[in-house]
Amino acid sequence: MMKKRFLLLFLSGMMAVGNILSAQNITDSEKKRMSFALLETIEKLETLSSLSDADQANEYISLFSDSDVMVFNDLIGVSDVEMMPLGEYVSCLRRMKNVVVRFSNVERSRPYIDAGSLCVKVSFDKTISYIDQRGVHYSTDDVYGRPYRITAVFSYDDFDGSCRIESFNGCLNGVSTLSSEHLVLKKKRWHEDLKFRKAEVPVRKGFYDMDECAELDFDKVGFGLLPAGAAAEDWYCMQNMPWDWDPDKSLSAEAGADGFLNLHTKTRHMRLKAYNSTAPAGAYHMEGELDGRISVGNETGVEFRYMFNLGNQINIGALVSAGVSYSYIDVSLKDFRYSYDYTTSAKRAYDFNVFGQKFHTVDAVVSLGTAMEYAFARRWSLDFAFGCKAYYNIYAGAGDVYCMYEVNHTGKGTDYIKGHFKKETVVNAVDFKSCIRTLPLSLIAKLGLAVSISSSSLLTFGLGFEQGLNDYYQSELIPFKSYKYPVMYSTKSLM
Repeated sequence: MMKKRFLLLFLSGMMAVGNILSAQNITDSEKKRMSFALLETIEKLETLSSLSDADQANEYISLFSDSDVMVFNDLIGVSDVEMMPLGEYVSCLRRMKNVVVRFSNVERSRPYIDAGSLCVKVSFDKTISYIDQRGVHYSTDDVYGRPYRITAVFSYDDFDGSCRIESFNGCLNGVSTLSSEHLVLKKKRWHEDLKFRKAEVPVRKGFYDMDECAELDFDKVGFGLLPAGAAAEDWYCMQNMPWDWDPDKSLSAEAGADGFLNLHTKTRHMRLKAYNSTAPAGAYHMEGELDGRISVGNETGVEFRYMFNLGNQINIGALVSAGVSYSYIDVSLKDFRYSYDYTTSAKRAYDFNVFGQKFHTVDAVVSLGTAMEYAFARRWSLDFAFGCKAYYNIYAGAGDVYCMYEVNHTGKGTDYIKGHFKKETVVNAVDFKSCIRTLPLSLIAKLGLAVSISSSSLLTFGLGFEQGLNDYYQSELIPFKSYKYPVMYSTKSLM
């Protein structure tokens, strides 16, 4: 196929060659020998360029007029020199494996005489690919997205009928060659979503501005090439990375002596979070003959977590939290009646329209449990926690008894009174704090939606459920003793 391709090319140029050779008294037979010698030399040049063994290397060198001729450096990332001695070029290429060279788009100039020799310029596209000693794959198509354009000068020697290469130059048509100080990134599974900041050096198929974040393309073997000349942290950016969702993860880069860029992920296991939660209604479940019951709870504290990554954006770990809980309870009765003998000869009867009291508690709380996080989108994750909570009462207080009532003094008529029984006037006022269990326990479960607002900050919104394992307030601990009724007051204080 190669011979047929080049044969058509050279036959099309025979007339031009003939015009010049006629002036030099060259026979038609000599013209044909020169053309076919040139064709044969180019075919050999392509075939032998792989330098698969020592014999091929020696034969390749013999195609040149001088073993020390300077040739174009088309070795990708090996050396920064534009031209190098032929022997050095061959020595470098011999160290590579799986070398593949292809020529295409061959063009030739009109022949001309130079120093008594018949010369022809031949231009062609050259692609080259190979695997270096580290196992890194290089290809002009992958690295530059285009072939080299080679211009070689051939001279014909009619004495032995051979063509030799006098010069061998090339270029990339405006694209800079890859620096020998470039770094190589070996693709790993977690690299798939990495975005890299590319310098003004071709990193596969073109140029990129330093400020542009674009995907680093990996070749079919799994290697990506990064330009030299910048700090490692300038070669990548954190956009659209999986751990950009997770503030516990960070990425660091280190350039190795072997030319590989080593990327390391670091997981921050420990996390400290401030929280505030509130139960606007029904914080406590209350039993008894109550017509009205209102309970509100609020809790503020800090939470410590130690998390482990399970992959697929899932973290799981243990949590411990400590805080302060503030509770407000309001209970009331309606249409409440009773009477009692307050002297040996008189009886007092009560008829309450409304009877109630308010209570306040402050508790220290400690929680132990398990937490799980699932990052389902960039910067967004679900937060789930469950565990056990313990309360220790710090303060408990009861407010005034509020009421609207009628009181009947036997033998003295009926008084209609509206107001409050002051705490100090209630003879049998219950000691509220002493009725609180020493260590009430609860089961807790929380589900939240977290959004990452910075590399180290999360804002979480959620709902929670808490179920007490034992009673917080035990009214049976202090019975009314000899008194049958909840409210009695001295006559001196109110009469």
